Amino acid sequence: MITLYHINSAQCKTVKQKLIEKKIQYNEITDVDEILKFHILQVPTLEVEEERYEFIQALKWLNKVGKI
Repeated sequence: MITLYHINSAQCKTVKQKLIEKKIQYNEITDVDEILKFHILQVPTLEVEEERYEFIQALKWLNKVGKI
């Protein structure tokens, strides 16, 4: 399962667009109170199988997806 925690900032939109371009299914959490319940203090945060990636790490992960 992949979850994107975001608030629609420019960086958040960049990660979301990459997910869409790569046709990766994901859940979104945009409610700040809900995000804070998961102890996430920086957005965007991409959670992939219990591993969390902040903006730069998320982009690196997304760039690797689909490459052989």
